[in-house]
Parts: sequence; structure tokens; C-alpha cells
Amino acid sequence: MKNICIISPSKNAISETFIQAQFDYLEGNIFILYGSFPNLYYNNREVKLFYRKNKIFYKLKKLLPHFLYNKYISPNEQSELVTEDVITTFFKNHNIDIVLAQYGHSGALILPYVKKLNIPLLVHFHGADANQRYYLDRFLPAYKKMFLYAQRIISVSNIMSEQLLSYGASKEKLMFNPYGARPYFFDINPVYEDKFISIGRFADTKAPYMTIMAFNIVAKQHKTARLIYVGEGILQESTMNLSKSLGIFDRIEFTGAITHKDIIELIPRACCYVQHSITTTQGEMEGTPNSILEAQAAGLPVVSTKHAGINEAVVHNQTGYLVDELDYNTMAGYMQEST
Repeated sequence: MKNICIISPSKNAISETFIQAQFDYLEGNIFILYGSFPNLYYNNREVKLFYRKNKIFYKLKKLLPHFLYNKYISPNEQSELVTEDVITTFFKNHNIDIVLAQYGHSGALILPYVKKLNIPLLVHFHGADANQRYYLDRFLPAYKKMFLYAQRIISVSNIMSEQLLSYGASKEKLMFNPYGARPYFFDINPVYEDKFISIGRFADTKAPYMTIMAFNIVAKQHKTARLIYVGEGILQESTMNLSKSLGIFDRIEFTGAITHKDIIELIPRACCYVQHSITTTQGEMEGTPNSILEAQAAGLPVVSTKHAGINEAVVHNQTGYLVDELDYNTMAGYMQEST
């Protein structure tokens, strides 16, 4: 079996179920390096504490007086020496056959090390890494080099594929793979109660306040309507305060971040899945939200926006309804049709 190393910013981010599925279903011996590059971890231990082969570097650190060591070897050089040493040693010690980098910037950062050892590289883009101005300003030159070396570049929506092609990725290497629901979602049998459900991070691209504004309109027309909002994030507190100011806080169940097991217990209670994704002023967009694919697998209609991969996941007037970004009034109308 192949020895596969997966590079990921986080080991078990509860909102990144699309990455966790790869850990669970890929065939091979899986080694996961995670963390903020270059401080990577393996099995809950920082890699640099266990894989050191650069004897000269460590002898210098031990023998030189501290002030001389810091004077002649800059912090950046120290970091580069440690990073290159531990990562290449890790790959060699575990006989890594292939590296799968989660997010484009992870692929760009790991490129020098896989290239040095001639290890095949696959890079999986997911969203902001392909379109947010912050990542493009910082990593686009590195992306171009990565595109030349990587065996495959994985995109999760057609619009993302077009973006990556415009940056220099080749059609021959580009693969379109929009995630998918785990099998047990197809076994859910909703009872379609008078409840809406939304699942995801309280992030700018998901505009949770727009969902609240739409639900506020619905709540005024349907006195028994409820909203279950699953997730957490930087906009959670402001979204909750908005619901309080509108007088509908007691009709919304803010669950916080929960596990898949808990989610599949909530979904059958819903009549409809709602999500108001938008493009931010920094150009950031979603990929193809896996929560929408899971909701549809469970038999729920979806009310969402004409945004990124959602356009491909939801067939308007057949599997759900799509509205323009920021149009919460029309969203509310479609939500009422779904009750």
C-alpha cells in the first residue's frame, strides 16, 4: 500500500468534514502532518522535536555562545534550517510515496521539500485559498511554481477551476471534485417539521446575518416557524445580537459547533436547509459547501444563493431555490414556500 502524507492546517477541524472524509476513506497508510507551517505536528507532537538530522546546525547551536549564534544565524535562517531538516527527515523515515496538500497555500509551502525528494504532490483547493485577495497577494507566485510540479490540482467548483486556470494551472492536471455526502446521510428520513436548519461557520462568506434577516420575515408570517443554526465563528455573537434586536432570538436554536452524529439527529426535524453565501469585498468565495450536499442527500430542499459551486449543487425549482446574493427578501419568500 502507498504511504500517503496529508498536509492540513488543522487536524480535526469540526467544520472541515470534507477533509476528515479523506482521512477516513483514502486507501493506504495515512500520515497526517497538521498545524501552522512550519510548526507542523504528527500524532499530537511537534515534528521538529523528533526529527533532527542536521548535526552541524545543532552542534553550532550547542557550541556557539548564544549572542554569536543569534548574530550570525538569523531567525529566518534558523527556521528554514529546522523546517527543511524535520520535514525531509519525516518524509524519508516514513517512506512517503505521495503528498496530498489540503488548501493551495499548504501545497505552495510544502513544494520545496517534496520537490527535493521527488515525491509526487497533489494539491486540493477549497475556497478562500483560490480567490481571497490575502492568499493571492501572498502566494500567487508560489502557486505558479507549484502548478508546474504538482501531478494533480483538485478544484471543488467550475468557477474555481476557471480561476485556477487563469493563474497558470494546466487543464491536463486540473481535476473537478465537489466533495460528497457520507453514505449515512442517504438513510435519513426527515419528518419535515416547521423548522429550518443552517449548518456552517459564522464566517463572512456564509453571511449568517442575511439568513437571520430572511428568517425574520418568515417568523412574522408563521408563528410556529423555528430556525436551527449549527456552527460557531467570528460572526456568531453579532448574529445572535441581531436576532435579539429583531425579537426572534427565542425562535432560533444556536447549537454551536457539534459533531456529525449530532447533526444527523437534527436534520430530520427540518423542512428545509438554508444558507446565504456571498462573495466578500476581498474576493473570497465558497467552494461547494458540503453541508448543502449532505442536506440534499438527506432529502431536504435547499434555499441558498447563486454563488460559486452552489449553482452546480442546487437545481433551481427542482432540488431547491437560488436567489441573488444579499437578496434576503426573495430568500424569505422561497423559505415560506418550503414550509
